[in-house]
Amino acid sequence: MRHLVKGVVVPAYRRHLDEVKELGKTDPERAARHLLSFAVVDPACGSAHFLVQVTERLAEETVRFLARHPLPGIVEAMERLRAAASPGVEIDDLALLRRLLVKHCVFGVDKSAMGAEVATLSLWLASFVPGLSLSWLGRNVRAGDSLIGVADPASVVPRGSLFTEAFEKRMKEATDLVRAALAIDDATPEEVEASRKADLEAARATEGLKRLFDLWTAEQFGLDGARQHGDLHGIEGIRRTDEQGKKLVRRAAQLAKWHDFLHWPLVFPQVFHRERPGFDVVVGNPPWEEVTIEELSFYGMYRPGVAARPYGMEIDVVDDADEETRTYARRVEQGDASILDEADEGGGLAFSGEALRAEVRPELEEGRSEELKNLPWGIGAAFRQGSASPSRGAPGCSSHVARAGSVTGAT
Repeated sequence: MRHLVKGVVVPAYRRHLDEVKELGKTDPERAARHLLSFAVVDPACGSAHFLVQVTERLAEETVRFLARHPLPGIVEAMERLRAAASPGVEIDDLALLRRLLVKHCVFGVDKSAMGAEVATLSLWLASFVPGLSLSWLGRNVRAGDSLIGVADPASVVPRGSLFTEAFEKRMKEATDLVRAALAIDDATPEEVEASRKADLEAARATEGLKRLFDLWTAEQFGLDGARQHGDLHGIEGIRRTDEQGKKLVRRAAQLAKWHDFLHWPLVFPQVFHRERPGFDVVVGNPPWEEVTIEELSFYGMYRPGVAARPYGMEIDVVDDADEETRTYARRVEQGDASILDEADEGGGLAFSGEALRAEVRPELEEGRSEELKNLPWGIGAAFRQGSASPSRGAPGCSSHVARAGSVTGAT
């Protein structure tokens, strides 16, 4: 981890500081803003071990840089924080810079909501200053699947299209609100609340874009016609259409929730809506081994003892389970409500019990079995393939996430 940060993050940040130094010769105020525009992300941050180390190294590099090239804007921000901190407690520049850099420069995503909370706690501890409230980091660490969602907005709203102007307007509004939150020191509970409200306003500004991006992504999960609906009606029009259109929007929202869609430009507008959009550095800890599908381990969760059967017989159990799952899928699509009673009794279906009853019962009881053909978890396919997702055609954590000329690293 330290080797990665030293070999990848530090060189990129030093190049960034060279740009800051040149700007500082003619425009110190702009140079201060540019220093804090550096952006590092871990798209699978877990408990933020990488990001804590990144924070430490960025602060050390910044202290050395400011000793040689002081910037009034950064110095003033540090002094405001020092003045608001606990009286009589000596606070060094490194601690103050860690706090500034975490809020402006360090970002993380994790599919687990609990993981995101733990990461936020880790960054709070890494940037703690006695006497100051904990910074608002709701825009820094987000829960979501970094592989599912829109990374390049041009894929959805092509430049020069009918909706480009509306897109730019919403993104500018959201970006301005996020930057307004970044300008708040968060030294007191009142300031933290002001940052939180600005963040909520930024989310509201992009609600229409989120609906559009959800539709675009949801088509890859079997929601036929979703992209066409978005293309026809645009950012705001998609929610003011006929009942079929509204149904598409609702289903896309459900899919977004179930699959943790993460649309990078909307989650981090200040990073993606600028002259050179994207992160300067992407760090992460990839799988150490080739991903393999362990069929027996998966089916063992639903057929205890399958692995203990004599050699060759376990394959029969797997094939029987797969056929049974396909039968369940056909019965669901045909509106066979008796499947619910079987699920209550165990039934052998992977998605039985509470989850099945909650998601399937309303449609079956209301005779809307046609809607079940777009079940997001794709009963048959999901049971056969384990935790594998449907085809992920939406751009995810790809080159679109990294800024042009940025670097990525992995241990």
